[in-house]
Amino acid sequence: MAGLSAFGFNLPVGAGFPTFDVGGADFTDPSAVLLSDPAGWGRDGRLENPVQNDEIKAARFTLRRDFMEGPFSGVDIGYNYTERDKKKTSTVFFANLLNGRTPVAVAAGDLFNPTDLDFVGIPGVLAFDPRAGLDKYYTLTQNLSSDDLRKDFTVSERIHTAYSKFDIDTSLSNSVALRGNIGVQVVFTDQSSRAFNIDSRSGTAVGDLNRGAKYTDVLPSLNLVFDFGDNWFTRFGAAKTLARPRIDDLRAAASAGVNSTTRQWSGNGGNTDLRPWRADSLDLSIEKYLRTVTSLWPASTNG
Repeated sequence: MAGLSAFGFNLPVGAGFPTFDVGGADFTDPSAVLLSDPAGWGRDGRLENPVQNDEIKAARFTLRRDFMEGPFSGVDIGYNYTERDKKKTSTVFFANLLNGRTPVAVAAGDLFNPTDLDFVGIPGVLAFDPRAGLDKYYTLTQNLSSDDLRKDFTVSERIHTAYSKFDIDTSLSNSVALRGNIGVQVVFTDQSSRAFNIDSRSGTAVGDLNRGAKYTDVLPSLNLVFDFGDNWFTRFGAAKTLARPRIDDLRAAASAGVNSTTRQWSGNGGNTDLRPWRADSLDLSIEKYLRTVTSLWPASTNG
C-alpha cells in the first residue's frame, strides 16, 4: 500500500484474535492499494491451476460353505480386485503487470464491496476477483521450473487378492470350547508411474520416466478363543499384515544435479519400487469377565 510506513500489532495472552493498529490507513482506497510486487519476487503474481483425478474401481467375489460336523463350522473363499489410477497436473503461470510492470490501481468496475476485518482492528480491505482481471492487468507466461514439473505425474495400482478362511467352532474337552478362524491371503501387486526426469541445474525436463514394480505377498492369520467356562477366556492371535504407502510416494518424478559451488550431488523424487510396510503380529491375553450388575440404585417410587 502506498504511503504506509509502519503499523502496530497486539497478540493477546488469553482468548481473542490478534489485532492490528494501522494508524488510520485506509485499505479500501483504490488509489492507495495498488497491484505491484511488494515482496520483491521479481514477478507480480503466480497462477497455479492444479487438477487431480483419482479413480478407484473394485470388485469382490466370495463363496461360503457351512459344515454341520467337524472342527470347522464353515469356509470362505474369495477374490478381491482393486484398480486405482491417480493423475495430477499443475500448470503454473507467472503474471507481470502491463506497461513494464508499472504498479496500477484496480478499476472501479472490478471492485466488490470491501471486506470487513474489524474483528482484527482493520475496518476493511479492498476486494476484487484477481482471475477476472488477468488479461486486463497482466501478461501470463507459463513457468516450467523443476519444482513445478515434479508435481505432474500419473500412478497406477492393480491389486489382486485371493483368500480363504476356515471358521473354527469345536470343543477340546468337556470344559474347554474353542472358536476362531484360520486363513491366508495371497496379494499380487502391479504398480507403475509416469513422470518427468528433471535436471536440477537447469530446472528443465530431460526425460519421461515410466517405471513400476510387481511383487507378491503371502499373509497368513490365526485367531483363537479358548472358553474355559465361568467367564474365563484365553485369546491368541498371529498374523502377517501390510499397509500400502501413499500413492503419491510411488510417483516416478525424479530430480538430480550437482551444486556448482560445493560440487555435491543432490536429488529427490518418488520411488516406483516402494514396497508396503510389513509387520508380524502376535497377541495373547487371559480374560475374566465379571458377573453383570443390573442396577446400583434402588427402584424409584412415586409419591
